[in-house]
Amino acid sequence: MKAFRLEVRKSLFVAEAARAPHADAARDFVSSVRARRRHATAGHHCWGFVSTAEERCDDDGEPSGTAGRPIITAIRSHAVAAELGAVVVVARWKRGPNLGRGGLIRAYREAALGALAEFGPADEVLSDEIPAGDALVRRAAVIVPFELTHEVFAALRVCGGDTLEHAQELGIGLDAATIRVEVPASAAGLLEATLSHVRDINVQWES
Repeated sequence: MKAFRLEVRKSLFVAEAARAPHADAARDFVSSVRARRRHATAGHHCWGFVSTAEERCDDDGEPSGTAGRPIITAIRSHAVAAELGAVVVVARWKRGPNLGRGGLIRAYREAALGALAEFGPADEVLSDEIPAGDALVRRAAVIVPFELTHEVFAALRVCGGDTLEHAQELGIGLDAATIRVEVPASAAGLLEATLSHVRDINVQWES
């Protein structure tokens, strides 16, 4: 995902988000961001991690409660990210005056929300069941690298969808699977959002 940049009174905030199923994966991502050459001059690398089982955060030298907790608040407000497990790192380069506690809280939360934008609509509600009375369904052919088919099945569980057909295509330079799926019409956008991080995926909806 692309980094989200925010400038507040000459302080630069650069935020990045990633899927993280557990705290160790979150810490690994934080370490990878810190290690980048362009981040060597950042004064702070604050982060938050949320999954269905646990939460972690670090203010990294900012006043207590002004960075990590606002990042967690942003992740919690994003249903897709919170359900899948997500970590957001916000690096700060201070180039201007102090922002105060309120200014820092707003800046870190806004930067985190910007980084989470590509996870999909923040107001989607996840469910493992098809909503009562939702008789409308949509079908699609999902073309995905064979080694990543598990991502499709995981997304279907989140959306309350089903697999209709699963075929593998082999050939020169081709090793892909085509999975025909069916999801509640209300969950079509959620399926795409849940799969948005998967490389070389193509979701073709049937009319």
